[in-house]
Amino acid sequence: MKRHFKTVLLACLAMVCRFGHAQGFVNLDFEAAQNVPGSNGYMASTDALPGWTAFSGASQLSDVFYINNITSPPYPPVELVGWNGINWRVIDGNYSCFLNNGGLISQTATVPADTESLIFKDYVYSGYHATMSVSLGGQNLSLITISNTPNYKLVGADISAFAGQTVTLSFSASSGGYNLDGIQFSSQLVPEPGTLGLLALGGSLCGGLYFRRK
Repeated sequence: MKRHFKTVLLACLAMVCRFGHAQGFVNLDFEAAQNVPGSNGYMASTDALPGWTAFSGASQLSDVFYINNITSPPYPPVELVGWNGINWRVIDGNYSCFLNNGGLISQTATVPADTESLIFKDYVYSGYHATMSVSLGGQNLSLITISNTPNYKLVGADISAFAGQTVTLSFSASSGGYNLDGIQFSSQLVPEPGTLGLLALGGSLCGGLYFRRK
């Protein structure tokens, strides 16, 4: 009886570990960093980006660079940013992730069942002309700029087709570099580019009529 109970218990624990690993995406704001050095330097990627796997091209990185002060080229492909200087700016909280030419981070988990869109914040430095791509389940997403602020650009994509699926989410930079932060799986729809244009046009017309009446 005890042996049978032990076997059932171990089986249940194995199922919890198996399905728990793919339950949901973690560390989407990059605030889970641990054992962070006091100044610029390399650190274990598992400490810098818990939940994520870092790559340079097709090569997995065991270490990524941490930056909390100004640095000079060459820039590593993946960095944990902890500095609010002119460049390499933290977008939110204490940390952001910087992807330079060839840098990629990915994570495999289950997309929440009520998800309609993926939303995130990025910041591209002046003169970098970064080319970024985001893929989910091996498919490149069609990205839509939702809004712009001085500190970041809010970007979204329709991922309703992946709701409830266990897939790999990847962010990469094929040229230039950009900061990434505030990734969210949202139950809200992302406006189509045409809708955004119509809203802007409507706002302009309303503003014109208002000032004309004034």
